[in-house]
Amino acid sequence: MVAATSTIPRRVCEWSRSSNCIKSHESSLQIQSGDVEVKKERRKRPELGYRYAERNLWFINRGIRGNRVLDLAKRWQADVLDLKPDVLSILIGINDTFFRNGETLEQYETTYNKLIADTLAALPKIRSILGEPFLPPVGKFKDNYQSQLAELKKRQDVVDRLTTKYYLPLIRYQ
Repeated sequence: MVAATSTIPRRVCEWSRSSNCIKSHESSLQIQSGDVEVKKERRKRPELGYRYAERNLWFINRGIRGNRVLDLAKRWQADVLDLKPDVLSILIGINDTFFRNGETLEQYETTYNKLIADTLAALPKIRSILGEPFLPPVGKFKDNYQSQLAELKKRQDVVDRLTTKYYLPLIRYQ
């Protein structure tokens, strides 16, 4: 398990949403989020950055809607390793489950494992957190939900194995 520290990291990379970027002039935060509509006059800070503005935190979200773990691997050097984050959270697996394009569970696990191994080798002090892919029973997933959830469970098991292998914390959303 990763030990908690009393200091808050300066840079955080998060993979989970599309990558729009805005900057807060008040505290020099860099924020990226697909949930924020980017307008010239609109500025928004995440709660953690707001509470600790004096620490000049960066939140960088490099997730792209529709991407799979193989897509992440293509961008990993530039989007993670070159940024040298203090904390990295990864949430990937829904598209790998339901929009595979022929990709196998083994490819998902092998690629995800390599991303973590490469990250720990390049950034040995990084604190990483893995998010378990999840599926709410809504939209097109509402019909046949149990069978679709059973398919996703295979990717959830992969993430669980990786957190065990690398002693990483896991966020269970389901």
